[in-house]
Amino acid sequence: GYLIFQGRAGDVVNKGGFKINCTRVLNVLLQIPGVQNAVVLPYGQKAKGAEIAAFLVTAKELSQIEVRQKLKKLLQPAEIPKKFFLVKEIPLNSLGKVNTKALRALIK
Repeated sequence: GYLIFQGRAGDVVNKGGFKINCTRVLNVLLQIPGVQNAVVLPYGQKAKGAEIAAFLVTAKELSQIEVRQKLKKLLQPAEIPKKFFLVKEIPLNSLGKVNTKALRALIK
């Protein structure tokens, strides 16, 4: 049989031969109590190996460290985002979609 990824091609990241589905990571993040909203985006150069970043809107009592610890129990090590950004809200463009350009500007 064949394994076929469905969804947007840009949502699948190849990290050292391991395929990471950003939508899967997003769904796991949204299941963590205290995570109110999230966006997961790939970044980096394909030649050097892409990574993923998570942008989180969280309840005040939830920290980045706690999110990372919970993800260690729910995801493979390669699937855990390399960078986390706590934001007050997810920016939207004029059409009401996630403003990925604004979020990518936070990644350095």
